[in-house]
Amino acid sequence: MSGVIPKSIGKLENLIDLALYNNSLSGLIPPSLGNLSQLNKLYARNSNLEGPIPPSLGKLKNLFVLDLKMNYRLNGSIPKEIFRLPSLSWYLDLSYNSLSGPLPNEVGSLANLNLLVLSGNQLSGKIPDSIQNCMVLEQLFLDNNSFEGNIPQSLTNIKGLSILNLTMNKFSGNIPDALGNIGNLQELYVAHNNFDCSCLETL
Repeated sequence: MSGVIPKSIGKLENLIDLALYNNSLSGLIPPSLGNLSQLNKLYARNSNLEGPIPPSLGKLKNLFVLDLKMNYRLNGSIPKEIFRLPSLSWYLDLSYNSLSGPLPNEVGSLANLNLLVLSGNQLSGKIPDSIQNCMVLEQLFLDNNSFEGNIPQSLTNIKGLSILNLTMNKFSGNIPDALGNIGNLQELYVAHNNFDCSCLETL
């Protein structure tokens, strides 16, 4: 399927699931998608979409899956409104786009989210301490970005974390000893950063 997503799609007010993935679409994500107040799942990965993510998606209060992966021309910062979606619980996947800027403090509002995937973008700055409020998060993928600074101690408060991928960033300093206290952690990836290697002895 090709062409643009029509603005009139926002009139489908009873729509529950919307799957647009693996298409040859073009153009922007229409802000009118934010009018789909009953939407539970939005799948638009690998669909050739471009431009910024519209903040109006933050109005999708019943959404529990948002998948915009592999739209390589999707750019700009991640709207803070996305992180305030109260029902987002299954997963949020914005990986392998061209998103930039810092990870907003509002990420800590994702209190019900199980899986967060932001790999393969141009995100930068430090991981905000507010991420510790993602208490049910099980898998966190921040690899292949430009995050920097230390791994925040607050990350170790996410006790249910089983996979943490920080590969290919600009992290430095020591890896927190407390990572070794996350009992559920099964996979830890920190390769290709600027860590002090001596800290690995404590894990």
